[in-house]
Amino acid sequence: MGELTFFIPARKGSERAKNKNTREVFGRPLIWWTFDAVAGYVGKNTDNVIVSTDDDAVIEIAKPFNFQIKKRPAELCQSISRMSDVLSYHTPHFGCDDVCVLYPTSPLRTTSHIKGAIAVWEAMGGKDMSLMSVSPVYHRPYGLMKCGSDGILHLNQTCGLDFYQAQMMPVDYRANGAIYIIPASMIRDGKINSQLFCEKTLAFVMDETTGFEVDMEDDLVVAEALIKNRIFNIADRIGTV
Repeated sequence: MGELTFFIPARKGSERAKNKNTREVFGRPLIWWTFDAVAGYVGKNTDNVIVSTDDDAVIEIAKPFNFQIKKRPAELCQSISRMSDVLSYHTPHFGCDDVCVLYPTSPLRTTSHIKGAIAVWEAMGGKDMSLMSVSPVYHRPYGLMKCGSDGILHLNQTCGLDFYQAQMMPVDYRANGAIYIIPASMIRDGKINSQLFCEKTLAFVMDETTGFEVDMEDDLVVAEALIKNRIFNIADRIGTV
């Protein structure tokens, strides 16, 4: 496979958790955890890391990492803006064959996960496919219900009766936003949709914790607790606590 451009999108606006990209999580801005993870992979070769933003605070956080900063136009910084359109706008900046998209909302994603996803891509990827990180869904969809106007609950899927025990359910996955790898040619040719799927999308499976995604206000608190637990567990294993 060819070389990678790493792309970190970080618009200023956020409706469910205000300014979440720059909010503090265990002593660091949320986006710092993504910057640190990719920096651990690229080392001093920071020219192939692009931060797309309209946020001056994000730019200040990125400066010590020496990443490329690309200002994004206002029309691509709205809540309804599609990431496929953002990537298409930035195609002139992609100097490599493939693009690795890293959302800043995945603070538990580490350098090791990036390395693992790239290894899967190098072994199985191709110019007609993409890669997407996913995590298993804890609350499986087969038991979901609708509430009618009469207040009566109805199963969305009748097969939910067959999977009343969690261990009997098939494993389902959700996109966790941590890692995507997409051939630049597919972006230029408009062959990815707004969710960054294409006709053939490889899975890179992460567990529920490392694939945790910050979306709501309370998620910032959960992310801090998860990071704290991970750091103290590592310190305990090497005997520094």
